[in-house]
Amino acid sequence: MIDLVVSFSRSLHRGCVGHLPRVCSGVVSMDKVKPVVKAADEEEELVDPLDTLREKCRAEAKCAGFGEKLQECNDRVNSRSQTLETCTEELFDFLHCVDHCASKDIFKHLK
Repeated sequence: MIDLVVSFSRSLHRGCVGHLPRVCSGVVSMDKVKPVVKAADEEEELVDPLDTLREKCRAEAKCAGFGEKLQECNDRVNSRSQTLETCTEELFDFLHCVDHCASKDIFKHLK
């Protein structure tokens, strides 16, 4: 059995020292909130099965269509200098498809 060490990055914003970012005011990037999991013996690199499943689902035809729509929207928005358009709907559709696809198999990987 592998012992796991989980660490969270602490926020260093003024007035937030020692608190998790979610309780502090201000914008915090997700890389400071996402837990980092490392194997205790450092010989074996851990792979998140959800990341693997999401990559597989992104390539499937059903979700690839949503990915193409998202890419088209991003290209359209980036080609304009002044626009109010965002690709929020396309992003949510794509993420929903990928997560729905991955959720079917993720519990097979749990011990």
